[in-house]
Amino acid sequence: MIQAHSPIEQHLETCDGVFRIILEENRLLKIKKSLPGPHLTEQKRVLMEQLDDGLAELRVWEPHDDLGPDESLLERLRSRILQVLHIERENEQMLQRLGTASPMPRPRLPAPSPHQLRGLYRV
Repeated sequence: MIQAHSPIEQHLETCDGVFRIILEENRLLKIKKSLPGPHLTEQKRVLMEQLDDGLAELRVWEPHDDLGPDESLLERLRSRILQVLHIERENEQMLQRLGTASPMPRPRLPAPSPHQLRGLYRV
């Protein structure tokens, strides 16, 4: 796990946590054909709130150096967000096939372009 120093690193760490949770949810839905338990659902809810908080923090954050965040870090963040969105969509489809509404709201993150990420993170 990343030793979080900047809001971008913290946001990436939160995205990684969301990714782990939805992978577990995906495993339950695919292999066991069962719904996630309340513990997993609560962990996901908490992480989604942290994700929203982190995004709000990033909108007002200004890097302390002239270079801004490392481009590879931004690419890792973008990649993780896209992975989260892809698996979450797959999970929702499986939940629909099971005849159940999603127990948690989808991440409210649109798939950002590199240009949008640069603007968001003021690179």
